[in-house]
Amino acid sequence: MTEFMTKRFSPFKSRNFSLFFAAHTLSLVGKWSHELARAWLIFEITGQAGAMGFVLLAGAVPVALFMLYGGALVDRSDAKKMMIGTQTVLALASLFFAFHVEFRQVFFWHLVAFAVLEGLIMAFDVPSFQALVVKLVPKEDYQQALALNSTIFHLGRVIGPVLAGLLMAFHGPSLVFLFDGITFLVLLIILYMMRWDEQSASEWVPKKPKPIKSNFEDIKEGLVYLFTTHHLRYPLSQLFITIIVIFPMLISVLRTYIPINYNLSASEYGWVFAFPAVGSMMGALFFMIWKPEQPLKALKFGVPFTALGIFLIPMCTSIMMACLLMSVAGFFTYLSLASLTVSLHLSILEQYRGRLSSVVGLGFLCIGPLLSYPIGKLSDYIGYEVTIQISAITFFIFSVALYFLTYKSSEVVKVD
Repeated sequence: MTEFMTKRFSPFKSRNFSLFFAAHTLSLVGKWSHELARAWLIFEITGQAGAMGFVLLAGAVPVALFMLYGGALVDRSDAKKMMIGTQTVLALASLFFAFHVEFRQVFFWHLVAFAVLEGLIMAFDVPSFQALVVKLVPKEDYQQALALNSTIFHLGRVIGPVLAGLLMAFHGPSLVFLFDGITFLVLLIILYMMRWDEQSASEWVPKKPKPIKSNFEDIKEGLVYLFTTHHLRYPLSQLFITIIVIFPMLISVLRTYIPINYNLSASEYGWVFAFPAVGSMMGALFFMIWKPEQPLKALKFGVPFTALGIFLIPMCTSIMMACLLMSVAGFFTYLSLASLTVSLHLSILEQYRGRLSSVVGLGFLCIGPLLSYPIGKLSDYIGYEVTIQISAITFFIFSVALYFLTYKSSEVVKVD
């Protein structure tokens, strides 16, 4: 048992990973508290799922324009330096927004403008983050490092909304944004403390050749590789089905339907939306301990139970039943996403990792938010319950069809 657990937590042997893990945990709590406080401000100002989706759409536009460029830039530069730059801007933006919310009147366009700025920075931050995580551990520990980072990602989703609810009840949203800005500063200090020569993953130390291609040529080459390589086709396609169908419903429709249907206060809004994060965190822990040799096998459970959990939410007669089903959906949604992202990173050539990260980030930060606006507006007209159940059915049908069409030829090919 001791050897089994040691292997599961082997990334902590790296000083860089341990430092980054602690700081990133705090930063994620700040991020998710910020997300919840912003959603509450949008709900207070407009009370519409369409408005929630529009803010997400505003943040998605700069991601669509610059994410692929950011991924190509990471593949030819120092991911650590790039992340220091993005985290600095995000810290300053959060601190400024905290001041604005505290001392000025907040209008809807303020939230839209901040979302645009945040989207622009995230287009460079996301690929640099994913590329940096690889460099913190030896290659044999990468799958566990990704699983551990996913665990704290969802831990932040649990603690962040609850903390946001408490801080908003105590003082208001400005206190949440102030806390978020401080967490960025802590992560910056840790990034400055990292030294590549103090870690065992010497094979990952950046050794970038001088670029001989244009950024456009790098982007084109990366996209051709990702979408024509045989064993990457199924996990990429299933990842985008999940993002396109499930993601807008989770971040736009449910965040409006639940508080309206159950008449939630600000503090209640926080702890209710901690439940799906608890489910996701448990899914992350389960996946980390399981450590399947073929991660895609988790989809056999993830896809059907994700669809079922979401489909049943509108049928709940109490808020606790809804919370329980959101936890179930969170657990199995995570299993699906983890199996897909781990499979992709285990089978990608190293020189394309930044561009893979940018394509995955493009899905979560651009395509999902872009679709949140029309789906949110549609749900305002046809009903939230109908939209939620149609999303669940569509996700299941498309996932099953894709499985029978392409899965058998998409077993993970590990790259040495």
